[in-house]
Amino acid sequence: MIIHSKKFVPYLLEADIQQAIQTIAQQINQTYTGKPLYILGVLNGAFRLVADLVRYLDLPAEVGFVRASSYQGTDTTGEVQLMPLPTEMAGKHVLIVEDIIDTGLTLERLLGEIQKMQVLSCEIVALLSKPSKLRVPVQVKYIGFEIPDHFVVGYGLDYDGLGREMNDIYQIANA
Repeated sequence: MIIHSKKFVPYLLEADIQQAIQTIAQQINQTYTGKPLYILGVLNGAFRLVADLVRYLDLPAEVGFVRASSYQGTDTTGEVQLMPLPTEMAGKHVLIVEDIIDTGLTLERLLGEIQKMQVLSCEIVALLSKPSKLRVPVQVKYIGFEIPDHFVVGYGLDYDGLGREMNDIYQIANA
């Protein structure tokens, strides 16, 4: 597949992605039964993950979104742009749902803002994590896959706005 003249090849299949999400949902079900839960999806990349995750949950949860961005093309800018957070998280256990953890800068900024909001707890869910790229320490409680430093698209992840609709995840060729 070609996106903006870059070739991408299959990396993670939809069935494997769904299995990882189901496993995470089972762990969340066990941890948060009977507790007030707020799912905070990080837009735009995590919209599909949030939708699938809540389908597999067996407990009530409020859902909201925040928009954060730090990428331009295939590289991070190092600057995190964040829209205002939903205020209804106070008094709840918050799960930040991210498509991918790269440098950790977005999560560091987001966690700092959430800690000011009187939440009961705050944990991170990520479909993908690139440990070799972390610039700041980030504790992730639920991870679908740890991957090497390859640029990936699909299942919500994009390359300059394209590729989010694909059910599988693709990596840039020759990565």
